[in-house]
Amino acid sequence: MSWTKALLLALAIPAWAFAASEAVALYLDGVIDGTAVTLASAALAEAQRLHLPPVVIIDTYGGFLAPMDQIVEMFLNAGVPVYAYIPDGAKAMSAGAFIAMSARKIYMAPTAEIGAAEPRPPDPKVVNYAAARMRALASTKWNDTRLYIAESFVRENRVLTGAEAARLGMAEPPPPDGWNFVSVLRRDPLSRLLNALSDPALISLMLLLGVVLIGYELFASGFQGVGVIGGVLLVLAFYLLGQLGSEWLWAALALGGAVLIAAEMFAVLSFFQAFLKGEEKR
Repeated sequence: MSWTKALLLALAIPAWAFAASEAVALYLDGVIDGTAVTLASAALAEAQRLHLPPVVIIDTYGGFLAPMDQIVEMFLNAGVPVYAYIPDGAKAMSAGAFIAMSARKIYMAPTAEIGAAEPRPPDPKVVNYAAARMRALASTKWNDTRLYIAESFVRENRVLTGAEAARLGMAEPPPPDGWNFVSVLRRDPLSRLLNALSDPALISLMLLLGVVLIGYELFASGFQGVGVIGGVLLVLAFYLLGQLGSEWLWAALALGGAVLIAAEMFAVLSFFQAFLKGEEKR
């Protein structure tokens, strides 16, 4: 190969290849919900801005199907290679296993775990979809018996340790020198608070309460304000389920706050008008 061809080849190599140890860290812990989608989107934008690969550090028992699918699609279509890392003692269960499988490579510490990805409740249609999804993700990396091992995460709720996954060729030990994280993205305190609400029972309660409060507002005489709270609860529930983006949540909070402030100002103004009329009659 001539020196000119070598130079052209070098110029064609992406910038992240010259600094393989540098990366953007994305911590995905807790429940995989709407807050995880928002965080993953921000991490990919940061990685593309810096021309560095994101390393997704996973420690989760799973989450909801819609947010998981959104994150998987983002990783598959990312403009930079995405790597998954499951540290010692951490786990990528259920939705976390799908997210790890969507990465270009999976790094696992020996005591890490991956698998147990059968949907709950185990509806046959959803199970078949999840099994095909896992097999399709695995096929982007392999074309052998590892496809069926990946599918067994769904069909049999199989779980592998990091040592077992490395022995089967489904994961690699983390690099000896680790990564040099140029940027680190985690959930902020507000996102952690919202993530703590991502329990199926709590979300069902939010949906029910939201409908009840809006119904009460519609049939009550005068403006009560509870309908605004009900609307915000509905938007929050749909955001956590991954059905609405974060912009809907912030818009609902801003609009709800504005309506409540306007209603309070109207009530104060009405009070002063009544007060002034009383003074005039004296």
